[in-house]
Amino acid sequence: MEGGMLAHAWQLQEGRPLYPSPNPHFVPYVYPPGYSALLAMLGSGVGLSMWLGRLVSILWTCAGAGALWIGVRRHGGAQLDGALAAGAYLACYVSSGAFFDLVRPDAMALALFAGSAVCALERHRWGPIAAGLLLAASFMCKHNFAAFGPAMALALATRSRRDAVVFAVCAAGPALACTALWQWSSSGM
Repeated sequence: MEGGMLAHAWQLQEGRPLYPSPNPHFVPYVYPPGYSALLAMLGSGVGLSMWLGRLVSILWTCAGAGALWIGVRRHGGAQLDGALAAGAYLACYVSSGAFFDLVRPDAMALALFAGSAVCALERHRWGPIAAGLLLAASFMCKHNFAAFGPAMALALATRSRRDAVVFAVCAAGPALACTALWQWSSSGM
């Protein structure tokens, strides 16, 4: 699959459609273009390669672990508790399918989701906004992260209806707009 994700990034670099009709030269995966677009952008400067894709995934894996550490620390946990949370996440490498360092969108999507969950816990006005936007960004890497939206909105509603509505608008708005754009630009592919 790593080569396929690099092919997605190459399609974007070349200005080709990411979701054409399947043909002998390119059959796209059913992933949103977030990770591929980042690889294409970075690859424009340093060259598109397996090394770059894996480095990007490793950095996003570290960002996910960092989000867990920050979340624990911001909500009363000690340094050690934060380190244990991050370590537990990193220790799931093998049992999760060993994808933390592969040219795949999983690490990026998980890190963005972890950031969303941490921001949702914040009681500041920016918390639900950031949580919604980060969940939308996670969806733009792997569409199945949309499934967390309703549960997060319900959890926020127990604290504040306003926070739940702001979160829902910030999460669903960009996700639906991008989905509509992708559908339109790919003729429904």
